[in-house]
Amino acid sequence: MQYSLEYPFFLLLLILVPCFFVCMKKPITIYFSKPIWFNSSAKVLSINQILLTVIYILMIVSLASPISYSSILPNDKSGRDIIFCIDSSGSMVESGFDKDNIILSKYDVVIEIIDKFIDTRLSDNLGISIFGTFGFLASPITYDISTLKDLLSNTNANIAGQNTAIGEGIMVSIEGFKVSEANNKVIILLSDGYHNSGSISPYDAVELAKKDNIKIYTIGIGANDGYDQDLLQTISSQTNAKSFSAVDSKGLDKVFNELDKLEPSLIRSSIYLEKNMYYPYLLVLSLLLISFYLNRNRYV
Repeated sequence: MQYSLEYPFFLLLLILVPCFFVCMKKPITIYFSKPIWFNSSAKVLSINQILLTVIYILMIVSLASPISYSSILPNDKSGRDIIFCIDSSGSMVESGFDKDNIILSKYDVVIEIIDKFIDTRLSDNLGISIFGTFGFLASPITYDISTLKDLLSNTNANIAGQNTAIGEGIMVSIEGFKVSEANNKVIILLSDGYHNSGSISPYDAVELAKKDNIKIYTIGIGANDGYDQDLLQTISSQTNAKSFSAVDSKGLDKVFNELDKLEPSLIRSSIYLEKNMYYPYLLVLSLLLISFYLNRNRYV
């Protein structure tokens, strides 16, 4: 459960709170020979100040509309949809891609960087496809980023076999857009090898992507001679996208920073799930205090 304010700018009115104490009109000093005949009102005034201050604060916070919610979903489906098409072939098990943590496999590093990239794409709809000897759609386009990240963390290298079926990876990614209503559809394909498996040619898959106006950004992972640079560049150029290479984790970080600029996340309106509003409780409490204040000062 998370908490927030729908209209936080109303809290600026709280800067007037000190006026309940420093802006009060100074009392007139009158001298009497028998002051004992009069009741002192100093304490009453002090309590009244506190009451008025508390009432004012409650009403301002009510205007700010405090809420609690379980999650936020985008309300506009015409933004950008992205599917990460990830190579999980046997070569992705190799370590040393991250120079600061050489124990991690290439696949683990890729997943970590994609996970971090997902955190910056709160306005996008995202999906995941995985390919090795065959390709499969791990997650269709979804707004549920938390579940997507959990699913991504539970995948591993060799989950789809040890070969590299780039054509099938693209095809299952295209299938993931079937329910998409987005104006902009993007596939981010990462591979460290040569196409050597599957019944679908990468070129045939690219032709289908072009018909649906899907951009395919490609990223070659590892040494330049370890993957098919010409194929990846052709895939990107044919779909009006761009091809990148990353020899290590820092290079891959820079690639995703560039992708973030090339395909900026759109700002969209949001709706809340399980939204609870608390301003009515604050208003009721302030009304009760107002009644108490008026009753207290009826005969003063």
